[in-house]
Amino acid sequence: MKLIYPVLFFVFISNCTRFILSPGINSDLSVRIHESKNPTDDSKYKLSVFKLSDQNLELALFDINNFSSLNPNFNKNLEEIYKDIKITNFAFIIEVFAENGLEDLNQINEIEIDNPDCKATKYIIYRYDYIKFVLVRGKRENIYPKFPEEKYQFEFQPKMANVEITELPRKRILIYFDQSCNPAHSRKINFKIKSQININYTIELSEAA
Repeated sequence: MKLIYPVLFFVFISNCTRFILSPGINSDLSVRIHESKNPTDDSKYKLSVFKLSDQNLELALFDINNFSSLNPNFNKNLEEIYKDIKITNFAFIIEVFAENGLEDLNQINEIEIDNPDCKATKYIIYRYDYIKFVLVRGKRENIYPKFPEEKYQFEFQPKMANVEITELPRKRILIYFDQSCNPAHSRKINFKIKSQININYTIELSEAA
């Protein structure tokens, strides 16, 4: 399963459309994620996965939107997280959209990871919000990370009366490796979101390489 959110802005390359979702994250970094469930189980969430390294990883890690009051654990643990990530130069960011909004989104506090090739796989969960502008008359839609606000101030004028503004709350799961692990030796990562324990997700690392 692969989810692509509406674009922040477009860059046209030949016949393909590449979009930038947020600092360090663009559609070229998207990785396929597999969902395994019983026919009777309905998923509360839609997930997108991005494989990051080098400058993209640093941009995503130090994105101003990560440092809100909603993310005290991220702020407190960033130094230790960065020590591991700086050495392995490899991480996944999973962006989670909840169909029913904040009620289901706020239930995402813990996941179970099964990585048989690296027991020292780590994660942290944090909020990441967007602002959506819809120009009512033309039905044009633009989405921006919530901060910095200067990036979308031009959307307000001079057409404020014709613009609908909506906040889009998301959660992100940063999956990374302890310094003792070599990501090249891992074939896949299996995980469950504990608030819907009957659904399994698999990220194939061979596709991300």
